[in-house]
Amino acid sequence: MDNRLEPTSILKGHALESDRVMISEITGSEIISVAIAEQSEKEFRAIFKKEFGKLPPKPGKFVKIKGGIALWTTPDQIMLILESQDIRSDEKIAAIFSGYAYTTLQTDGWLQLTVTGPDLQNMWERFVPIDFSKFKPGDAIRTQAHHMALIVVRLDEDIYRFISPRSTSQSFIRALAHII
Repeated sequence: MDNRLEPTSILKGHALESDRVMISEITGSEIISVAIAEQSEKEFRAIFKKEFGKLPPKPGKFVKIKGGIALWTTPDQIMLILESQDIRSDEKIAAIFSGYAYTTLQTDGWLQLTVTGPDLQNMWERFVPIDFSKFKPGDAIRTQAHHMALIVVRLDEDIYRFISPRSTSQSFIRALAHII
């Protein structure tokens, strides 16, 4: 009997698509929340810059880092999305910040989608309460869609990443399917 755990896919390898948009699930990455220890922001910023070559993201933004992205989530927390499969990645990140930040592996708790297509702004404004005319590449925001939590990351002009809790993923996918 093989006792290894295998990641499961919400979309089971399928994509949602129309003539305007392509939505596909992202698998094979790790999501790590990184909470800055109380009164350790200066040390955290210095370690982050040394490790990733840039400062942590500002509110409403994300930064590209080696192997993924870092996005601002709250005043003293960021989320790392690393393009690798390593269930010990949170422990490795915790060791880097050596007591100046605390990590939690969040991968199994979230659905990640890549959303691509030209001129998606009008369509998304009906689904997500964001003024997409002001939401530019490099922006990231926590919001909601149909009363479900959602993080929207605008990676490029026509490429978004939607991150939604796995607990509501089936409802989220159904709602998303209705607007495309």
